[in-house]
Amino acid sequence: MPSDLHVPLLPLSSRSDDFDDDSQLDSDTDTLIPNRQPKSFGRSSPKSFHLSAPLLLIPIPRRWRRPRAHSRLILIFVLAFASTFLIVPLFIHVITAPAFPTKIPSPYDDIAIVSLASSLSRLRKTLPYTLRTLHAQSVRPREIRIYLPEREEQDVLQLRIEGSLGKEFESERVKLYFVADQGPGTKFLPLLAEHLTASHYDPSSLHYLSQPLIILDDDHLYSPSLVSTLLLTHFATTPNSPFNPLPLSNSSEEYAFQNMTGAALGLRGQRIRPSLRWANPYYANGRYTVHGWQIDEAYRTGYLTANAGYLILPSYFLPPTMLPPTAPHPPSSPYPAHAAILNYTGAPPSAHLVDDMWINGHLSLTHHPRLILPLPASPPSLALDQVFSSKLLTSNMKKSGVSRQEANDAMIHYFRGAWEEEGGVWFREDEEEQEGTDQGEREEGQRKRKGAEDPVWSSWWRRNILNRVWALGLVWRSFVTGFPEGDPS
Repeated sequence: MPSDLHVPLLPLSSRSDDFDDDSQLDSDTDTLIPNRQPKSFGRSSPKSFHLSAPLLLIPIPRRWRRPRAHSRLILIFVLAFASTFLIVPLFIHVITAPAFPTKIPSPYDDIAIVSLASSLSRLRKTLPYTLRTLHAQSVRPREIRIYLPEREEQDVLQLRIEGSLGKEFESERVKLYFVADQGPGTKFLPLLAEHLTASHYDPSSLHYLSQPLIILDDDHLYSPSLVSTLLLTHFATTPNSPFNPLPLSNSSEEYAFQNMTGAALGLRGQRIRPSLRWANPYYANGRYTVHGWQIDEAYRTGYLTANAGYLILPSYFLPPTMLPPTAPHPPSSPYPAHAAILNYTGAPPSAHLVDDMWINGHLSLTHHPRLILPLPASPPSLALDQVFSSKLLTSNMKKSGVSRQEANDAMIHYFRGAWEEEGGVWFREDEEEQEGTDQGEREEGQRKRKGAEDPVWSSWWRRNILNRVWALGLVWRSFVTGFPEGDPS
């Protein structure tokens, strides 16, 4: 019996132009048995030609040549699967390529220190993907600091010895620090204390006060232009910085009218509501919460959030009267003693649970505005906690018997005097939302809202289409293909 894999080069269809309609197919040999009487072609129109599987010169088993209904369904499913998981992602990879340029050397490389706090439970979950996006930055940071609780030091070091941490931790720029656990504020409190202390005891190290620090969360994917956007704007508004590779840049003129000198810069934040109630970002996006990828001009806000990143200087947390050249150096007492942010004494019990409110409240006390910058053609930051179910802060709040709403409300009230003195940080509530308040409260809200303005929103196309496509590209590169590699020097 002939093999199923052998396919004769004859049409399988009985509708042949060379034979009569009563030609038959031999089921044993799989060949066509024609009627001996040839057809008369005469004036009849030729029949359409049907391409059959054997004409493709592909050895196809007999049982596959005439697929039945369920076989067709399987074929449709395979094609749909290939389109969804191969063709569509490849299309996304191609069209989002401009948002992920190949890394090239920049004069702003090796300047900023990126800092975040993590824990053993996230060390092999969210943190590796966060580090991938930090290694892919268009402007390379000098250090990527990861602060971990000191009680986890032995376990983490054992993972490193075993090689279980992954290649994202192998870079010489990634440095692990084991410190006392101070809650979410661990991402910036030890870093600030270190730089303020060094600036006090070393007269030649005043530049520690001007060191650009970028604070992040450990459970997000970040835009490849995060560091470049923050650094370039900072140096444009602070051309006399000792870290500025291009001193006295003329680009500072375009930002002069916005009063951005000495500002903390970020890519996401909220204004303060006149009711002094925190607006949950899950329903406040585009209203109370503003993202850098949604706007075309810098926008002043009440507080910035680390889940999109912000840039600060250690000097921002000292009274202006203590800073050189106003005050002599070194001061009579160490700088850390004058940085109220390092001391939780007198603060509400929930202060150590809400790091964004804590640091932004102290920036308001020292009169440093907070600004959300427009993000160029690049994807926004994306949260990973929903994917990996690693909501540590929420669980810690439950242990403390306080909700996120209660904790943030307490801190907004705690810094109420700073918000009111600063001004320009209030959200303009709609009039209909004020109907339930009395006349005095409405007048107070109008006084607070004086000077409040809406953001300059980007186009609908950018906010609703382009950024979603770029976000898909960020996920695709973080989890599947990786990022374009460039010159590592």
